[in-house]
Amino acid sequence: MTGWVILVDQPKDLPNAETPHKVITTSEYLARPRLFDMGRPKLVNLARSYGYQSKGYYASLLAEARGHRVMPTVETMLELREAKLYEHALPKLEDELNRCARRADFQPEGEFKLLVCFGIARDPRFESFGRLLFDWFRCPALEVNVESGAWLSIERIRRCTSTPSANGATRRRAPCRNTTSRCSTTPTKRWRRPRPPRSSTWRASPSGFRSTSSR
Repeated sequence: MTGWVILVDQPKDLPNAETPHKVITTSEYLARPRLFDMGRPKLVNLARSYGYQSKGYYASLLAEARGHRVMPTVETMLELREAKLYEHALPKLEDELNRCARRADFQPEGEFKLLVCFGIARDPRFESFGRLLFDWFRCPALEVNVESGAWLSIERIRRCTSTPSANGATRRRAPCRNTTSRCSTTPTKRWRRPRPPRSSTWRASPSGFRSTSSR
């Protein structure tokens, strides 16, 4: 198998009937090392958590060890954990964010949020910002908290989960699912687009992983 494969924690998180792509659980991927011996799949990790030692974290870690292409990588997971780890990206992101707002004559009165799935902003006024955000952080779905003012500033970037809510509905699953199908129909462009130059590396230390440099 060399196509797109979607990893979820529970089958109900994204049933196979709702996408044209193969869907397997993170447990199945972790437990079956020979599952893709005959191909090099492109994995989209939609696990409920990317926290350290979670199934989502280990699925991406193992995918990289197996030579599979995975989104997000462990490096991206770690970068998005704390604002100080991605602050190096904010100047360019905020420049593009404000450029989009000026073009659209968008002047928000208070804090607002932007949802970006696979580089596609849910608000079309921020299309180029969504693409740039995806170039920096190859994560399926991201939510950006923006502080309004004369200069729009990014307060927080975080991974957007599809964890079921108390009433059983899945938050934001529909737009992310639709975008998954849309993007994966032209995978070459999405997977080969170059990212901004990166010089940061992650090294293991007694207290965990740490960044040794920056972009």
